[in-house]
This record gives sequence, C-alpha cells and structure tokens, in this order.
Amino acid sequence: LPFQPAAFRMLSSWRPIEDSVASLVMHGALTRHPQLKIAVVENGASWVEPLQKAMKDTYKKMPQDFPEEPIAAMRRCIHISPFWEEDYGHLAELLGEDNVLFGSDYPHPEGLADPLSYVEDLSHHSEERIRKFMGGNLARLMNVDNTPVVDAPAIDSDRSAVADADEVVELPELTLIPGLMDMEVDLVLGGPGAGLTDPVVTDPIKMSLRATVNARRTLRAGFTTVRNLGLFVK
Repeated sequence: LPFQPAAFRMLSSWRPIEDSVASLVMHGALTRHPQLKIAVVENGASWVEPLQKAMKDTYKKMPQDFPEEPIAAMRRCIHISPFWEEDYGHLAELLGEDNVLFGSDYPHPEGLADPLSYVEDLSHHSEERIRKFMGGNLARLMNVDNTPVVDAPAIDSDRSAVADADEVVELPELTLIPGLMDMEVDLVLGGPGAGLTDPVVTDPIKMSLRATVNARRTLRAGFTTVRNLGLFVK
C-alpha cells in the first residue's frame, strides 16, 4: 500500500480538527476577525455535532471564558466539505446551508466515480439549496460571481426538455461558465476503479498527463472549478 492504515489512529482521527476549530472559536480568532472565512476539507463532518455539543455545555458553565457565543462564531466563519456519504442536510442544520461545500474526492477509490451523480442524491432538497451545495457556497467563499450566463433547462437524451424552446443554440465545443464546483479532487490519482494498491505515480510528466485526463473528465461532467488537494508519495 502507498500508506499503512492504523486502527487506533482511525478511532482518534478527528481530534486534531476538533481541537483546531475549538481553538479558533475559544481563543478569539473568529471574534477578532469576524469576516474570516475558513474551509475545512477532507475531514468529513461527523465531528461537528459532538464538538458543538461540548462547546454549548461548556459555554453554559463558563460563558466568561468565551469571546462570544461559540455556535454563532462557527456558523459565521466555518465552512465544511463533508464526505459524500454523510448527510448534507443535517450538516446544514448544524452549520447553516450557506456553509456546506460539495467535495467528491474524485478519483479516489473511496470517492465518487461520477461526481455529477451526487445531484440525484440531493434531489430531496430544494433547488436553491442544491445550487448552494454544488457550487454557490464555494463561489461566494472564493468571491467568484456564480450568476449563470444562461439558465437553461435540463436537456435529456431525446431533447424533449427543449422541444418547446423558441431557439436552440448548439455549442458543442464550448463550456458554460460558471458551472458546478468541487471542493475536493485529487487529479493526479488514477481514474474511476483505481484501488489503493495501484502504484503511485511520482514522475512529473506522468502526473501531468494523468491530471490532464482527469481534469478533462471533470470538465465534461460540468465542473468548471475544482480545488485539487493533490497527492505525492515517495
């Protein structure tokens, strides 16, 4: 394996991020800089509720040791990209729907082979909330104008969705920007189906070629902005 998993480490893996966020809240960094925006990526979201509960309980007992109400500080400044298996709606209740960022972990073997398919998993949410999760929140975080140039209806394979349109414009070689946004990808890894036992590519040329292929796949799926976390293991 490129790395050796450890069971004990897995059990305590969220302690560092809990401590980091708690420190930002309780030591006053978020209060001194109320416009600060922080994105927590590749740490999931299972730690959020226990941390908030602990901070609420402590705040009740020792409010004088907090620069402000801790949950308010979190909801104002902390943005989180949960794992795709986790409940985006529940995290939105804890943190606010404006603070949830989509991340597919593509093309990790434990990530989504088809990031765009996650829209279907979010279908029980409102269209406005889905737009926020799938790009709107990240665009605001990055100060990117996410107003679509064209607000087109979905086009299915038989084109029935645009049958009544006044005009259909074919743009086969162009990409509509802004599109969807993915907070967590690793473009230098293998494509869908690759496993942890696959050899890790360290040659810069091969890494560039692999990243180009994965970037093209991502763009064709409708994602025009991604945040590449990268991977380089010697």
